[in-house]
Amino acid sequence: MMKKVIDYLLSNDLAEIPKRGRKELKSIIIDNRKFRYNKDKPISNVLTKKLLSVKNTNEYRSYAMKKATDVVSRERVRQLITKHAIRNKFRVRDIQSAFRRYANSIVLENKHFQGERGLEMIAHQKQRLSEFLSNNRNMKLNIRTEGLFEKPEYDDGGNELGSQELVYALPSTYHPIHNEYELTQALEDSVIQIRLQIQNLEGSTSNLRFRTILSITIHYDKFDPTRAGSFIELPEWIKSKKACTNIKIKTKNVSNTVFNP
Repeated sequence: MMKKVIDYLLSNDLAEIPKRGRKELKSIIIDNRKFRYNKDKPISNVLTKKLLSVKNTNEYRSYAMKKATDVVSRERVRQLITKHAIRNKFRVRDIQSAFRRYANSIVLENKHFQGERGLEMIAHQKQRLSEFLSNNRNMKLNIRTEGLFEKPEYDDGGNELGSQELVYALPSTYHPIHNEYELTQALEDSVIQIRLQIQNLEGSTSNLRFRTILSITIHYDKFDPTRAGSFIELPEWIKSKKACTNIKIKTKNVSNTVFNP
């Protein structure tokens, strides 16, 4: 297993095996530190400890998952993700999106986790979303969650009598995505936005107490950044300069489309 970590470091220029002429020396340099290393012998305890720290990074996990995807089929990856979700008390369902602008949705339902721990499952869907992005070049993403809150009820003396359960929608903003980095950032930003909404509700005058995330719905679809939108009339002071062209489709028949500046 540690051999795979070394391959990862070497292939990404994060490590180097020094040479004397054309001959490789029996050592490896990682983070400017030299370790004793011989390909034909067991790895030393010192190097193993260093490789374990690398193995636990998010970058290596992403690399390992991508390597696994190259070996197994799409369905196998789907099964791995589902098994992970089951271990974490989540149920994963693919549904047809209720949003007209999104063709695909993943629903994650939580019956066991308390507090914000359910939000951890969003990051575990990155592999599937990454595959969709690689097949479609661009995509759009919107994550909507439902959170369960408690609203305490008090008597005239200020003593708590009980609480009322309330479900609140906790949506994130729309994210256009063009590459792997933007996908990672969109997932992280969505979690931050949802947590901020939870904090705002708990800090409101309603004295709400957050209990758990009930469900997470990830809407995603292809995205064409070059597709035209609605025609918007230019202000008169811009039109009078005659320096801008504002295209407007006059007819629905493409062959007879008229474009007016």
